[in-house]
Amino acid sequence: MKKLVALLMMVTLYAVSVAGGLITPEKLNKIKDKKDVVVLDYRWNKVPEKTIPGAMVVLNKDFSRERDGVKGMVLPKEEFESFMSKMGIENKDTVVIVDDNGMMNATRLWWILNLYGHKGDVFILDGQIMAWEKSGLPMAAPSKPSKTSKYVAKDANPKLVATLEEVKASIEDNQMVVLDARSKLERIKGHIPNSVFIEWKENITKDGKYKSKAELKKLYRDSGITKNLKAIMPHCKSAVRSTQSMFALVEILGYDNVKNYDGSWLEYEAVKAPVKYGM
Repeated sequence: MKKLVALLMMVTLYAVSVAGGLITPEKLNKIKDKKDVVVLDYRWNKVPEKTIPGAMVVLNKDFSRERDGVKGMVLPKEEFESFMSKMGIENKDTVVIVDDNGMMNATRLWWILNLYGHKGDVFILDGQIMAWEKSGLPMAAPSKPSKTSKYVAKDANPKLVATLEEVKASIEDNQMVVLDARSKLERIKGHIPNSVFIEWKENITKDGKYKSKAELKKLYRDSGITKNLKAIMPHCKSAVRSTQSMFALVEILGYDNVKNYDGSWLEYEAVKAPVKYGM
């Protein structure tokens, strides 16, 4: 009987994990109280009065640092280890992230966790905290860490982060494509030559959920963003919105050639690299 129960639990978790990194409010409600499941509420710098029961609040300042004069860069590995340990998060914990801003905050943290080699599954609540509220599920005050841990991170995975040099190389290399996830107005004021424009908002529906796999496949395929490219490098102003696009490509469409440009426009503009204007 115990073996059957264990098997059913494994099947349940597998059903969640193959959902492309997304999780529904109903599925989250079933697993949120497990010892190896951590729910993080990441609403940039806002501390909500109510959230998912058991969820801990994290803020942008916890993960963002200025480096070489560029604001909003990812924090160093050692600081990431220290923060995760302070929060009591273990290397193999399943982490579920929720936000209220088009899932861009949640995907930024999804990218950071994967960048530093988190061993457990990382899920995003599809539809944000609003989906949880619309489902009529209970809300509660945010929780505090109940313990500490000894979290050990890996060195940043170079396959998940694009450098300024790689971005510059894409101007002449058609197999390396920069994906501009910013707004139309931002792009008109200046963009990286030969970059492809798909605003991050195109990835989600009016109710704040990710579009279907078929819709996203068509969106990117029609713009020439395909799996056979050497590298796809999303960017925005400070590499937050770009992770929302990266999530769509990696977790929903199964691309393995996507690298988030952490320096993004703040770095690119500061070094006076080549710029093109208009659409």
